[in-house]
Amino acid sequence: MTTPGAVAAWRPADQLAALTAGHDTETVAFMPRAYLTRLRDACDLLRPEHPHTVLLCDAYETAPGIGHQRRLLAELRRSQDVRHPDVRAQ
Repeated sequence: MTTPGAVAAWRPADQLAALTAGHDTETVAFMPRAYLTRLRDACDLLRPEHPHTVLLCDAYETAPGIGHQRRLLAELRRSQDVRHPDVRAQ
């Protein structure tokens, strides 16, 4: 996906259109910047024709490095364990 032309932006745009049909959507992305760029391209293709709001947020936007990103994910996992104690990691 990071190689130019590896995945055309219209492919994830089609998937987003199907997933967000009928409602507004806010997606928080936890992914490398190269992947996020392609997903943003897909959102840009989708927005003019989509009847609902599709927002894409970068969870790592202010992260200074990989260590911060890992801490952010660890905190998210811990918060999920507290909210859903019966769900075990597989």
